[in-house]
Amino acid sequence: MIKRILLAVGLSLTVGSLCAQSTMPASGGTARSANGSVSYTVGQVDYLFSSSTNGNAVAGVQQPFDDNTAYHTNCDGVELTIFPNPTSADLYVSCDVLDASYPYVLTDMIGKILFEGELQGEYTTIPTSKLIAGAYLLKIVCGEGKDDNSVFKIIKK
Repeated sequence: MIKRILLAVGLSLTVGSLCAQSTMPASGGTARSANGSVSYTVGQVDYLFSSSTNGNAVAGVQQPFDDNTAYHTNCDGVELTIFPNPTSADLYVSCDVLDASYPYVLTDMIGKILFEGELQGEYTTIPTSKLIAGAYLLKIVCGEGKDDNSVFKIIKK
C-alpha cells in the first residue's frame, strides 16, 4: 500500500513538473508545495541565498549550454575544422594549410548528392542555407585514393 502511495505521489510530481515550465530544458524540473516552488536545470553551479522578513529566496547561477560544436580532424596530415554543427546557415571548413585542396560531397541520409566541391585553401564555405532542417553527411576525400575519406554527420536547424 505504501509503495502505491509513493508511486502515485512520484507520478503526480513528475506530471506537475512537466506542466510547470514554459519550455523544457535538457534536464531539470520544478517542485511545488503549499509554501512555494523551486525549479532546477542541469548546469546549476552555485546558488545565492537571500532572506527578509517576507520570506527566503534561493537564486541559482546557471552555466550556459552551448550546442554549437565543431569537428576537428586530421586529413592527410592537415588539420581541418568543420563548424558550426548544428548549423542554421552555411557550413564552414577551416584548414591549417593555405594550399590544401580536398574534394567534398554533401549528401542527404539516403546518399543523394546535394553539393560537390573542393576545399580550397584556408577557409571554405559549403552552402547549406537553402537546405531544409535535417541530418546530412559531409564526406571529405583526404588521401590519394577514393577510399581515404572522412565522413561527418551535419545537422541543419
